[in-house]
Amino acid sequence: IGFVVGGNGLSPGFILKTVNSGDNWTLNYTPSVTLTDVCFPNSNVGYACGEAGTILKYSGTVAIEENENAQPLLTTYPNPAGKQLSVSSYQSSGKSTIEIYDVLGKKVLSAQPQTSNLKLTPLTFPT
Repeated sequence: IGFVVGGNGLSPGFILKTVNSGDNWTLNYTPSVTLTDVCFPNSNVGYACGEAGTILKYSGTVAIEENENAQPLLTTYPNPAGKQLSVSSYQSSGKSTIEIYDVLGKKVLSAQPQTSNLKLTPLTFPT
């Protein structure tokens, strides 16, 4: 769960809320002042602050419990990669495709490993 606050000083402010990592936002509250900051000191209480000393309090669960026993679906190492990249999958069956993208979003490698461990050596990509 995430929150963002704002306003332009001329019209009412707003509080937007997301429950899917920012893919979608919904209007959660429209105060009569511009809000400038939001802070959650713990997973159950949050504060939004704004003009004229406005402080709004939010009470509710905003944290997600982590499963400490959960296994990652995919592990890559080392990070950052140099001349070799190892990819280990914990998926025991089924067809998988591993795709690697550069920082500009261009696909530089696509592989369909036959085992749950893949070593890319030497690590070179087309330019």
